[in-house]
Parts: sequence; C-alpha cells; structure tokens
Amino acid sequence: MSWPTVSPSDVAARWRPLTPAEELVATTRIAEVEAELKRELRLYGIFGSPTDLPADEIAEWDLLYVGVVADVVRNSLINPEGWLEVREELDDFARTRRRDSAVSSGIGYLTDDAIERLLPRRRRPRDSFTSRLGQT
Repeated sequence: MSWPTVSPSDVAARWRPLTPAEELVATTRIAEVEAELKRELRLYGIFGSPTDLPADEIAEWDLLYVGVVADVVRNSLINPEGWLEVREELDDFARTRRRDSAVSSGIGYLTDDAIERLLPRRRRPRDSFTSRLGQT
C-alpha cells in the first residue's frame, strides 16, 4: 500500500469548483504540501508510510491525510499572499498589512495542528481498577 492520492477534485469537494488556473496551481501545491507533510511525519519517527499503522486504522488515516492536504491547499488558494491581518480605514487613511511569518519564510501553511491530526493517538492503558496506597 502507498500514500493516499490527493487531487484538485478533493480540494474542490471541500470548497467550490476550481477554475482551470486554480486546478493547475492546486496540482502543484498538492505535490509540495504532500512532500512537506511526508517529511514532517518522518521527522516525528512515528511511521515511514501508512502501512506501519494497524490495519483497522489505515482507511481512517487515509481520509484524514486527504483532508489535511486538501485543506492546506484550499487555504493557500483562498489567501495566496498569506495575509494574517489586513486593515484599511478611510478617514486619515491608515493601512495595516501583516503577512504570516510561515509564508514569508517559504514554509507554507502546514501547521503543527495539521501534522498532529495525522499522528497516531496513543491509547492509555486501562486497568480493571486502580488501587491507591497511602491515601486516607
């Protein structure tokens, strides 16, 4: 089994139909986001490919992976300049623009939250009961 395939239609399904120009950008952006995401996941050392997951979790993980990549690409299409804040006023003209530091450094929109969605959840061991000693 290999990594899930993400296409511009996955982005359109989470947003709106894409124009032909947006589809071209989305295709390139998907490849960039996937490469960055795979690198980040390998840095966590959790797994090198989805096949390292338990068999019953692979389908769920595939859906999450496609969703994360499509959401990141959608966000970059919505806000290609990466503005966090844009403020304009009319009287005594004032203009505030602040660019996302991740965008200006070339990293992109891949956040820690997006990566953490794909990390396997560690299940806490469950005991049948807990005995606390020394407490009254």
